Amino acid sequence: MTFLVVDTPSPYNAIIGRPGLNLMEAIVSTRHLLMKFPTRFGIREVRGDQQVARQCYKTAIMDKGKDKVLPIANVELRGDMEPECPQPVEDVVQVPLEEGNTEKVFQVGSHLGEVEKGELITFL
Repeated sequence: MTFLVVDTPSPYNAIIGRPGLNLMEAIVSTRHLLMKFPTRFGIREVRGDQQVARQCYKTAIMDKGKDKVLPIANVELRGDMEPECPQPVEDVVQVPLEEGNTEKVFQVGSHLGEVEKGELITFL
């Protein structure tokens, strides 16, 4: 895993997303403030402290109104940040939802058989 280290007060020691937790094969219970994960030495666990967690939460809330700005420079982004729109895998036929209204349409695959295409259009 690659970590971004930020020098700022925070109620968190680390923020690990779902992909990281999956990579670690970790099981997390927020109710029990517990994370278990396998190691070559057996199952290990990280426990939280409820009183410390409450104090950190209070501190984080009190700092919200101070308008702190944290500049983050030289961060490498993972690839293109613009999400790609899904594209059909085959040519499609535009079919209006209502007869004569071309504003609301759905698409049906052009390689679909005529019988299946007709049944699908009738159903939709």
